[in-house]
Amino acid sequence: MTFRATLAAAALTATFIAMPAAAQDAAGAEQGASAPTAQQIEDGGATLSLLVATLRSDTATQPVKDAIFRCMFVAPVGKISEAATEVIARNPQLQELDPTQARAQAIAAVCQVPVEGEAAQPAPAPESQSR
Repeated sequence: MTFRATLAAAALTATFIAMPAAAQDAAGAEQGASAPTAQQIEDGGATLSLLVATLRSDTATQPVKDAIFRCMFVAPVGKISEAATEVIARNPQLQELDPTQARAQAIAAVCQVPVEGEAAQPAPAPESQSR
């Protein structure tokens, strides 16, 4: 991860941490979610850091960036992180890797990042709300 990507991720994390507790509680209450555990926050931070680093990378191809952006657009980072954690837990070969590499590969699977030479899958159409 480049210094710039690390700095950007740290700035985003610092912004969230600096948010008053009442605002965080209100945001959680609006979503009807229970408070995340310390491990979920740590995993979410690692996930967000990898997502942002990929989007800012000079070496990631446009189809990879497109897949990551689509994934972030349709799912909250918390859900992406939870899914990546489940992928790691179900795959012993990922558990043997460096934790950052394991999470990166799990995110790639969750976000359906195309393998080199593969075309990116189109994002599913959002469900229209009928009135």
